[in-house]
Amino acid sequence: MTTVQKILISLILFLAAQVFPCSPTAAHAASYSGIWGDNQHEWITNVTFGAINNTSGQNGNGYGDFTYDKSRLMTRVRPNGTYPLSVTIHPDLEWCDEFVTAFFDWNRDGDFDDAGERVALATRTCSPGPHTVNVKVPSNARGGEVRMRIVLKYYNPPPSFGDIDEGEAEDYTILVDYPALTGDNRSEWITNVSIGNINNSSARNGNGYGDYTFWTTGRTAEVVQDQRYRLGVSIAPDLDWCGENITAFLDWNHDGDFNDYGERVVLAAGTCSPGPHVAHLKVPINAEPGRTRMRIVLRWRFAPTPSGYFSGEAEDYTLMVRKRDFPWHMFIPAATGMGR
Repeated sequence: MTTVQKILISLILFLAAQVFPCSPTAAHAASYSGIWGDNQHEWITNVTFGAINNTSGQNGNGYGDFTYDKSRLMTRVRPNGTYPLSVTIHPDLEWCDEFVTAFFDWNRDGDFDDAGERVALATRTCSPGPHTVNVKVPSNARGGEVRMRIVLKYYNPPPSFGDIDEGEAEDYTILVDYPALTGDNRSEWITNVSIGNINNSSARNGNGYGDYTFWTTGRTAEVVQDQRYRLGVSIAPDLDWCGENITAFLDWNHDGDFNDYGERVVLAAGTCSPGPHVAHLKVPINAEPGRTRMRIVLRWRFAPTPSGYFSGEAEDYTLMVRKRDFPWHMFIPAATGMGR
């Protein structure tokens, strides 16, 4: 291989990394540093937080993975909400000096280093508990799946990762809900939403909102970066006062809102037709892989917004974004001279 060919391959690899960033294809885009400990003498016996109520014994290597994809355990919280968290432990009664801390990655940046992401439950205790604290969800917590890490450590305050020496850690999944919205759907409502393998027919939803996300139905529509998909929405319009507007909102970058470029798709404006109203949805090439919120909003007279109160109805769904495979075979043979 010549020097020119080596330079060309390096350039191709660099450009590919910019266009096709390496990101995990699992549901969680963020990856977390490992944590482990020697739990012969002390370990976590129960964690209770909202809908999570998990009793456990001594986990292997001092770590228990109870995140949703492993355990199907999950609880919902809302920004600005306050929720009780309790942790029960098996302490080392001979050498009393146990610390219990909860870590929350509220901004979903893959660590627990930011302000408000560490909550102490117990300091220098011998009591099994339960040790309880009220957890305040920050107003700017990002919507979607948030990691909660519970750490028990002997003798001093625990770290959020690495070797905790004597103690144990457990990981869980919290779902931070997106901004709430309520509709008056007495006169108009959504009757069907279809994309991929989702084909959901519905009547009037209570309070003008229908939750058809993965967390409620167990269903997702799989989509791939840089590909197009047909999205269809049918409605029961108000035929006396025509003027229905339909918009799809998609949190492609998983930042907990629908405010970024390309996250708003108009399907209909000022219509009286029941549809289906169709848009050919283009998944951005840099869309974050994993479970992605799609919000369909029908609003009378005015352009739909992704939150608040309005005349109409809204429904939430989950898309599973998969990473696009990079077509290496198209470039490497030509660059190396190995092609025919």
